[in-house]
This record gives sequence, C-alpha cells and structure tokens, in this order.
Amino acid sequence: MAKFKLNRRTFILGLMLLAFMPFSADWRLYLFGDTAIGVIAAYNPKLDPSNFRVGSTPDYGVLFMDDNQLYQANIRNNAQLYPGQSITVRFASYNPNYNVAIHTAGIYRGWNFVFMVLLMLFWLVAFLNIKY
Repeated sequence: MAKFKLNRRTFILGLMLLAFMPFSADWRLYLFGDTAIGVIAAYNPKLDPSNFRVGSTPDYGVLFMDDNQLYQANIRNNAQLYPGQSITVRFASYNPNYNVAIHTAGIYRGWNFVFMVLLMLFWLVAFLNIKY
C-alpha cells in the first residue's frame, strides 16, 4: 500500500486556501456584483429586510443608492470605521438587498472566523498525523 506524503508547500497552500474562506461566502458579489459608494450611518432597522437575533444587530449601516432607491448594508462596530466615512459596497443587480460592505477590518469576524480557525486546526492535525 502506497503511503501518502505531505510536504510543507502543500500544508502552507492549504492554510492559504482556508485563509481565503471568508471571501467564499460572497464570492459572486466580489466578482460579478455592481459597485456603489456608501456612507456609514447609524443602523436603521426599517431599511433592513433581514431579522437579527437580540443582541446581534449591527451597530452601523452603510447607506447606498441604486436606481434612486436607498438601501442599507450592515457592518459591525469597529474602531477603524466612523459615521460619515465613505465605503465601497458590492451588491447584486437583481436584488440590492443582497450586498456586502467591503472593508478590511470586517472580513474575519463572526462565524467566518470560527469556521476558518476550526478548519485550520483540523488541517494541522491531519498534516501532523500524515507527516509523522
């Protein structure tokens, strides 16, 4: 029976792929979405079609316009973001409520971060198990 071997290059490549996992949830928006410039403002629940659990509502909303209609993208509170700041928003042309505010401070947050770290730990265990 042939023994499967992993080298460092394969291990690092796997870690890099896992590091890009938070982008994978909204990859269609990053590649094919329309772009608008939004302004960070206070969160307005009337503009948000999604239902958030108690205590998990966003702290800020990013207001942007499409076809003379106002939409809101949601972001969590962050020390690097402040009301009145301009930020890029990617959204689906068929449904602007499907959107993502692009800022580097908010990429690794919430469950995206948890799943990425857990999969990296599993990858490390598998690598060490196969390697040694």
